[in-house]
This record gives sequence, structure tokens and C-alpha cells, in this order.
Amino acid sequence: MNAVVDDTIVLYDFYKEQEVTEAEMLAQMNVALKALDDLEFKNMLSGEEDQLNAVLTINAGAGGTESCDWAAMLMRMYIMWGEKNGYKVKEIDYQAGEGAGIKSCTLEFEGEFSYGYLKGENGVHRLVRISHLIQMPEDIPHLHLFMCTH
Repeated sequence: MNAVVDDTIVLYDFYKEQEVTEAEMLAQMNVALKALDDLEFKNMLSGEEDQLNAVLTINAGAGGTESCDWAAMLMRMYIMWGEKNGYKVKEIDYQAGEGAGIKSCTLEFEGEFSYGYLKGENGVHRLVRISHLIQMPEDIPHLHLFMCTH
């Protein structure tokens, strides 16, 4: 990284003296930015286990059918994230909810640094919404809190 920074400084001095073109300067800046991105990536995912595959479990919490529906939304979100980022996503376990959604699921993400990216995704995810699954009189709006853990 030091060499890239030194090269960029020297090239900038030449650029100020109009001895190199703007295109050459921009190309060197892009090299420096790429080196910085690589360094940040290495620092962020520097743990011994960060390079490993990941297993993610989602469990519907308090809230009945709505929590099961919320758990299914989370499952779809993580599957889409994994596929978008080039991971092979495998469904290891799946338990359907009684009315909608899922009671629980376990997903495996295969690919470089999948654990490093997903290790912070733990705890409780909460959703507050007006339920479309719970029948209430039309003149009484009710907000409901639903939770899932993983």
C-alpha cells in the first residue's frame, strides 16, 4: 500500500507540472483506490474464521402466524442476498408455519468470506405493521409487533 501511495504522490507532482496527462493521473488514482478497498476488506474480514462458509438459522418468535410470515420474509431476503453476492445457498432445514410463513429454517451459505459477512447478522429482528392476517374491525387500526431470532 505504501508503494501505491508513494507512486500516486510522485505522479501528482508530475501532473501539477503538466508532465503527465489527466488520464494517467486518474488511472493511478483508481489503482490507489483499489488498493485501499483491498486493505479495508482485509482488515474487516481478518478473523481466522471469516473466510469460512456460514450457517444461518431463523426462528419465528412471539407473534404466531405473523411471526412465521416475517420469518419467511427474512429467509427470502437472505437467500436473495446470498445469490446476488455469488454464494451457493442451500436449505438445510425447513419447518412450515401453521397458517403462513415458516416456524424455522436453516440455510447454508457456501463461498469465500460468507461467514465474515454474516457473522454480524445475529439477534432479534422486529417488525411492526398493521396485520393483513389478523381480522380486526375496520374502524380499529392495530399495530402488531412480530419478532424473529437468528
